[in-house]
Amino acid sequence: MALQYIQDEDGKTTGVIISLKEWESLKEKYSELGEEVENPAELASWQKKIMS
Repeated sequence: MALQYIQDEDGKTTGVIISLKEWESLKEKYSELGEEVENPAELASWQKKIMS
């Protein structure tokens, strides 16, 4: 997996960029990922499990 890291002005990693092809593959493998993107205002099912 080819990753690109985003860093702030202090050099601290603040984000990661992956290709759309890899994102789609991850969404197929982990269906909960798609929930978060489709309904960003709602908690994903894995987040709800943690909270309960």
